[in-house]
Amino acid sequence: MSQPDIQQRSCRTHWRSAGRQRWRLTPLLLLPLVLLALQLSSGIAMAQQSVQSPTQPPAQSPTQPPQATDAITAAPEDSSQPQVSVSLDPEQVAPGETTTLRITVLVPTYLPKPVVFPTLAQPNLRVTLPERATSPTSDRIDGKTWSGVSRSYRLTPLSPGDYQFQDQSLEITYVDPAGGQTPVSSDIALEPQTLSAKVPEAAAGLKPYVAADSIELKQTITVVRAAGSNSGSGQDDAGQGDAEQDSDTTNTSGDTASTTGKATATNETVIRDLDSVIELDAGDSLSREVTATINNGSVILLPTLLDDSAPAGLGVYPASPNVSENATGGARTERVTYVAEGGGEGQLPEVALRWFNPSEDRIDQASLPALQIKVSGPALPRLNARGALPWLWISAITIAVLALAIWLWWQWGRPAWHSRRRQHAIHLEKNGYTALTLLRQATTERRLGDAQQAWHKLRASAAPLTAERIKAVEDAFSALGHLRYSRESDHGQQLDSAWQALHQVLPSKSELKSSTVSSALPPLNPTSPTQ
Repeated sequence: MSQPDIQQRSCRTHWRSAGRQRWRLTPLLLLPLVLLALQLSSGIAMAQQSVQSPTQPPAQSPTQPPQATDAITAAPEDSSQPQVSVSLDPEQVAPGETTTLRITVLVPTYLPKPVVFPTLAQPNLRVTLPERATSPTSDRIDGKTWSGVSRSYRLTPLSPGDYQFQDQSLEITYVDPAGGQTPVSSDIALEPQTLSAKVPEAAAGLKPYVAADSIELKQTITVVRAAGSNSGSGQDDAGQGDAEQDSDTTNTSGDTASTTGKATATNETVIRDLDSVIELDAGDSLSREVTATINNGSVILLPTLLDDSAPAGLGVYPASPNVSENATGGARTERVTYVAEGGGEGQLPEVALRWFNPSEDRIDQASLPALQIKVSGPALPRLNARGALPWLWISAITIAVLALAIWLWWQWGRPAWHSRRRQHAIHLEKNGYTALTLLRQATTERRLGDAQQAWHKLRASAAPLTAERIKAVEDAFSALGHLRYSRESDHGQQLDSAWQALHQVLPSKSELKSSTVSSALPPLNPTSPTQ
């Protein structure tokens, strides 16, 4: 072999060995490329799944951390139930004082619907919602952020006692932490709470119980003089000096639309001197307005300030009280108008109010003096102060009316009622209703003799029976008589069948009624009698 052939063969052998080494290194070079392609494909799939998922929660508020969504979604199933807490602070107060009950709801996801909270309404308990009573909240549970809402109630007991908050529940709807498309709804019972309202020992004998730092009483007396009244000018300013300084008087006059065409004048005077006697004429009116202003207390606990008592000759017309409340207390205003209807004199009672001062731990009192009233003119004994007949006269009139009604009933009503009952019984017997009732009763009780006697009475009545009906009933009675007086002993089933057959062929009350009505109607086409 020549030298060139040897060199050519060695080159071929080298290239073959180099090719085998390149094929062995190719998988090692392609493996990183394959792994990179797999990572890119998995990232694209996860991105598409996150975009198309329907359970993705909405964008969180700036107050929530961005990692809270992943932590809530990854929460285990055993810790995904809503967490509800209830707090009452303080648990014991005095009547009229306010306490706060707070309910906090936390869920691992978010709330697509508002939480349905209880009302907590009870007798003698005032329940109000303060401003921004419901607010969002969040908390960390097991290292994860839970979101929810908090509701605050202001509870004010109006009387002493224990107020139990039991059997209260709320409805919560939240997104399923497991990723379900349907929200989860659950009713969760609240932990029982007890609110105690106790009267302090220093105010044990105070009735009604009112607690406040201070209460101020004011009253305004206004007298309206009727046209032609003579008791106004001198008396209103007696003991006061100048009328311009001690009383406010407004004169109003104008033409009326009456047939007389005369002008009327009305004098309205604010009385300032409450120590002297207030004189009124018939037709005059006196208005007493009392206002109680409470500081650091509940205006709802204020009792009625003015009653309906008044001297003889005055008609009492109370107005509805006006109650206004504010952050520190409030005011209660009552107004009563007294109209002079007849002569008399007396006094309007004083107004006194006692309350417990918690800051001083004592009972304070405020009062307004009584008013002396004198009404000129003759007395009206037939009417009392409220313009109604006395209860004794009302009772006497009521008894007299009842006695008259009973006498009229006994004289005319009772005989007419008995007469109508007799006529109705005669009508039933004449038309066969009574006989049919006795016949059915005897048939049910299986008394053959009584049934036959009732059948004969029905035949003799005015009830028209068809020939078919008469024949069927007669055949049923014949079969019963044959079986009843037969010498055969074994005929019990046949007797039962015969009694049932008789019961079925008896006429009904509707048949008698239709027959009676049809017989009472005139013929449709009456014809004249033949000559």
